Amino acid sequence: MNYTLIFDYDGVIVDSLRLFMKYFLEACRIEKVEEIKTKKDFLKIFDGNMYESLKHIGLSSEKIYRIISIVRDNLLKIHHEMNLFPGMKDVLEILSRKHILVVITSNNSEVVRDFL
Repeated sequence: MNYTLIFDYDGVIVDSLRLFMKYFLEACRIEKVEEIKTKKDFLKIFDGNMYESLKHIGLSSEKIYRIISIVRDNLLKIHHEMNLFPGMKDVLEILSRKHILVVITSNNSEVVRDFL
């Protein structure tokens, strides 16, 4: 029997925390977002939906877009520095032989497609 298996990208397939956080905090500095300066601040926005958390602290849609754009542009330049979690390549290859694999992410689709 074939199943559709759904995987998140960041933190499940690829170990992107260090680089994503680096560029996200950098983008917040550029955009003068005082509420997000530390790793603790960064991680807190993922307690729920990232976009909703950013709106909750008062960021406009335009500012969120600018932050995400900065992060995306930086990740596209260095995506080759991210690593799959150990064994994940083999797991995905084996599962893809009999199942449909789907990747969901709040990351930029271009970054994910380019990496995969």
